[in-house]
Amino acid sequence: MNNPSSDVPIPAVEHIAGRATGTTAGDGRNNVATERGLPAGVSDEVIRIHIPVPRLSIPADIKLSELSREVAPRVRAFVRDVRKYFDFVRSGNHGSIRCLFLANALEGAAKTWHDDWTIARLQYTSEQLLEALLIRFAPQIQTRELEALEKLAAGQHQMRANETVAAYHSRFEALIAPIPDLREVDRIFWFIRGLSAEFSGECATDRDGKPFQEYTKLVQHTLGVEARQLAKLHSQAQTRVLLHASTAVQDPAPIITDDGDLPAPEVRPRAATAAAGRNTAHQASGAGMRRVLQFRAGSKLFNGVDMTGQLVSLPGLPYTADVWYDPPLVLGHLDTEPHVSVLCAKVAASTGPRVPLIGIRVAGHSLTAMADSGASDDFISASIVEQLVLKPQPASWSSVTLADGGKQVILGQVSLHISLGPLRLNVHPYVLPKFTDAATFILGSATLDQYGAHLNYETHTLQLRKGTLCYKAPFTTAERMGEGNTSAAHSEPCVNFAAAAI
Repeated sequence: MNNPSSDVPIPAVEHIAGRATGTTAGDGRNNVATERGLPAGVSDEVIRIHIPVPRLSIPADIKLSELSREVAPRVRAFVRDVRKYFDFVRSGNHGSIRCLFLANALEGAAKTWHDDWTIARLQYTSEQLLEALLIRFAPQIQTRELEALEKLAAGQHQMRANETVAAYHSRFEALIAPIPDLREVDRIFWFIRGLSAEFSGECATDRDGKPFQEYTKLVQHTLGVEARQLAKLHSQAQTRVLLHASTAVQDPAPIITDDGDLPAPEVRPRAATAAAGRNTAHQASGAGMRRVLQFRAGSKLFNGVDMTGQLVSLPGLPYTADVWYDPPLVLGHLDTEPHVSVLCAKVAASTGPRVPLIGIRVAGHSLTAMADSGASDDFISASIVEQLVLKPQPASWSSVTLADGGKQVILGQVSLHISLGPLRLNVHPYVLPKFTDAATFILGSATLDQYGAHLNYETHTLQLRKGTLCYKAPFTTAERMGEGNTSAAHSEPCVNFAAAAI
């Protein structure tokens, strides 16, 4: 009886009604089959199926207030299943076996109660044990009929979320089963009362607008309403599929604003990935998905070619099309060995007009800076640090690699606030003893990437962005900076231009 299931033999061949009047000599199995009403030559076959054994487990810390609400339905169901189990299981009519089975089917508080109850008695039957179990854990304070009426009044029969009408009808019938004299009008009332909002309105009356007089017709009408609603949802889903599958379009021109630019991109959050939390060296170049193009409803995109090579459009329904762009993840600033791409080992290297030079201000001093996206960090001349009366702090690197492969000693690192138009930028440049004659500061990729720099060699501007504030700094030349060296702008610069743009 400790097994979780029992093997029950079930005949695979039904016995033929009646018995054969005579037997023939020969095979004994045929004679037995004939006597049992089976055709000659047919042996008795059985199919074994596994029937789960009923079990009842009640927590040891169960409260008295929880008996009627949670435990009582389970106990009543257990008693019902046990009685049905005894009806067909082998030796199910033996009293001692029944009692032993119940002793092993109870667990927790039910087992503790069983041991106390049985020890106090010398003789008892399985039915007495089941009745005592019901009295202890499923006390019937009032009749089942009153319990059912209270559940109806409390609305416990309400239709549940995503429950079908057939499932609701079955549950409703089980609830009102203990009420033998429930009138037809009461059945109709409580059935409609328990329907969800999507059914109660359409089931208040029949198709002729008259109240229902028969409960069965009400149930049939509700099933029909559900079938029509499901058919409508299925039709709408099919329509949406056809709309998405269609390729109709007109007017290939995107929506352009009055100033000639694309509309402001609509930003949707980028889906978070597990790798984002593990790799902090990568950062998003934009704010996730952005709409960069939009086609109005009824626009037409040529998406076919005929036999003569002419562009044609495929038929379909018009719809609005948006083109979204997801900026890729770019490699952010890494703690690599410092290097520059526009500064060479030549001591007095001059620069030409193709190198982006911009004017910046530091603590009231005007400086000329080079925008070098090929540089790993920011760099400043040691002479400027002396003018600003700053004390360089120890740096993690001792030298910087120049564009031609040469090396230069790093004297330390300082922290500055530089002004570029209305922008105020926080930078941490390395201090170099020797610099080019045209600039005393280098804006490297560390700062350019942080402030979203954009070098435009057509308009000769460097665009930086801080928050919602954006500024375009114009390029300048050595002559405009007042150095007075007119030959410097025309001489060959000693720089590496290949990596001087973003």
